[in-house]
Amino acid sequence: MTYLHAFGLILRVDASTAPLALPTKNILTGTTLDSVCIAMADPLDDDTELQTSFDISPEGNACLCISGVGKFHISRHRITIYPSKESTPQALTIFLLGSAIGALLHLRGVLVLHGSTLQMPDGNAAIFCGHSGAGKSTLITALAQKGYACLADDVTAISFDERGQAWAQPGLPRVKLWEDSLTQLNISSNAEIWPGMNKYYVDLQVCEQAIPLANLYEIEASLGGSALSFQNIDGLRRISTLVTHTYRPSFVATLNQTAHHMAQVSKLAPQLRMTKILRPGNRNTLDEIVRCIDESWKQR
Repeated sequence: MTYLHAFGLILRVDASTAPLALPTKNILTGTTLDSVCIAMADPLDDDTELQTSFDISPEGNACLCISGVGKFHISRHRITIYPSKESTPQALTIFLLGSAIGALLHLRGVLVLHGSTLQMPDGNAAIFCGHSGAGKSTLITALAQKGYACLADDVTAISFDERGQAWAQPGLPRVKLWEDSLTQLNISSNAEIWPGMNKYYVDLQVCEQAIPLANLYEIEASLGGSALSFQNIDGLRRISTLVTHTYRPSFVATLNQTAHHMAQVSKLAPQLRMTKILRPGNRNTLDEIVRCIDESWKQR
């Protein structure tokens, strides 16, 4: 049994998952963190009619089915993987550490945002949100190259302490970058996440402790105009921004967590300084965004 500390949990990785590309590391005994077992079952006997779906059982457990990949049976303390005969270790890894973990966190009542998180110079965390392809992972990697510490990529779990303070939990010690981003950032990697996809895992030095969450940047590409702008997000847009960037929001409704989720969003919104980064879609503005963010923090 090996262990992975991520998302505010200890993931106990069974030896049966050896073919998966999991970034595991040992932990000290006596931890107070809750644990979740990840195990691999025998391949499905007949997966010809396996359709992509997400459901909840009468017992309150979840089942995530991915066509051509397999089934993930999810309870509060266990994820069991039933692979399709057509699946690959890379495909199983992607869905395990993305949608399946996201479903488990939602099932446990954890607030999960679709965003990448850094520790900022004041010691607090900032989460960078945006739709898939917005450039979250590329931006946090570029900032990491300037000394900002990475906390999580793509999936950020948020907990609340007894005073209601929001904390961003450490995620996985790596990011996923497209080949053109590797070239732009002068990074090399042979760890392809999916054969022929031209997207790669890149290891980063990450924070291992939860950090208070105090900032949110929403990245959005503009179809018109060529100027980069930073805009405050105020009023009710703060709530809608958090709802929009919830990780797999359809899971929340399926798991009957809507009321709980809205209560968490309402608790988090007043704690964050929110900024929209509106970047032109017709040119590369990565260096400009990094410079603006870095200079704004140096002036605080």
